[in-house]
Amino acid sequence: MVGREKELSIHFVPGSCRLVEEEVNLPSRRVLITGATGLLGRAVYKEFKQNNWHAFGCGFRRARPKFEQVNLLDSEAVHHIIHDFQPHVIVHCAAERRPDVVENQPDAASQLNVDASGNLAKEAALIGAFLIYISSDYVFDGTNPPYREEDVPSPLNLYGKTKLEGEKAVLENNLGAAVLRIPVLYGEVEKLDESAVTVMFDKVQFSNKSANMDHWQQRFPTHVKDVATVCRQLAEKRMLDPSIKGTFHWSGNEQMTKYEMACAIADAFNLPSSHLRPVSTWRFVLFCFIYLFKKWFFFFNAYSLLREHERGRDRDGGMQNPKQAPGSERSAQSPLRGSSPLTVRSGTEPKLDTQLTEPPSTWHFKTSLVESPDLSR
Repeated sequence: MVGREKELSIHFVPGSCRLVEEEVNLPSRRVLITGATGLLGRAVYKEFKQNNWHAFGCGFRRARPKFEQVNLLDSEAVHHIIHDFQPHVIVHCAAERRPDVVENQPDAASQLNVDASGNLAKEAALIGAFLIYISSDYVFDGTNPPYREEDVPSPLNLYGKTKLEGEKAVLENNLGAAVLRIPVLYGEVEKLDESAVTVMFDKVQFSNKSANMDHWQQRFPTHVKDVATVCRQLAEKRMLDPSIKGTFHWSGNEQMTKYEMACAIADAFNLPSSHLRPVSTWRFVLFCFIYLFKKWFFFFNAYSLLREHERGRDRDGGMQNPKQAPGSERSAQSPLRGSSPLTVRSGTEPKLDTQLTEPPSTWHFKTSLVESPDLSR
């Protein structure tokens, strides 16, 4: 994998075409990207490859034929791939980010987001590779944005908790690693549900049906190409300056609600947006209250019927009395547990003292400082 390798190319001549195997020189700088099949991973792989890096991508379900298939939960396989390739930099994009999967399969999510990340950090430290761990703004509760790197995390959901635990595992096993926290992403998707931004397109395009859109949670949508640029420049800066390590924040500069994002999508595709209905804070709270009340009422009735059934059995020697009036006993509290809605936050930029050599592709970077960092110096 290091130095030179053989590559197949197609040669066209009048009347025929043939495959030719040629030896090609590989760039001296090597980077390993995990999760290279995902939305961010694809952008990171492309960014490094186009900037004179020998990029090696790995994935799992969608790996073949472009990328290497590696199960990150297999510590032996991870050890071999890292020691064979000998990367200078590892960008760890792989994670279980789907909230429903994380909640329904917490052990599996923790194994990938926490255990595998810690093991990867340990293997990177053994060969002196610089590890960039991609984390999330969901490690914060959203009550006091914008957040700086030194602010104390307080995740609300299980996904945020696993990402925070992953951060700790990485930094404990590799003191020279970097954690890059980013917000909601968008970019060139293979399917709409790859991004929390593009997934809204269905509601936008079907204008014959009104759609309620959140218009109070502030988000900072960020293009994956911009994050990929930051990753590459962090890596290049680190190769010149070993002090580049620790926790960094990065996000787009545009502050938008879901409603505003949906309207922007409609604008971009020249679609109507009159069917999109902004839902403000009080309307959202009222909606949640009604939803929870309906759920509580359902469980309350079910509980009452169950108690009525049990009393009927006791009174009639196990036979139910269908005319029995509902009992007066009530559940002490609702079986549902609500949680505060997450207000998505903006992050701050890496604490480096310069400006990007290439301008961001679509969105400006969000920062609380006067100037954006230039990682090229």
